[in-house]
Amino acid sequence: MADYFLGDTLSPLGMRKSFLQVEDENLIILPGEDCVKCLIITPRIAAKRRFMPHDLGSQTRE
Repeated sequence: MADYFLGDTLSPLGMRKSFLQVEDENLIILPGEDCVKCLIITPRIAAKRRFMPHDLGSQTRE
């Protein structure tokens, strides 16, 4: 599986209000604000704080 980083986006995956699981169990994706793209966070980050799409904002990979 490709490498993903906080703030990366994926193509639409049938947006749901709850977390969507992807093939890699180490990744969790959240619906983006526009409900078209998804933002990816890791469970470790999610455990520290409950992220909402607007919290991720401009945080992208370096």
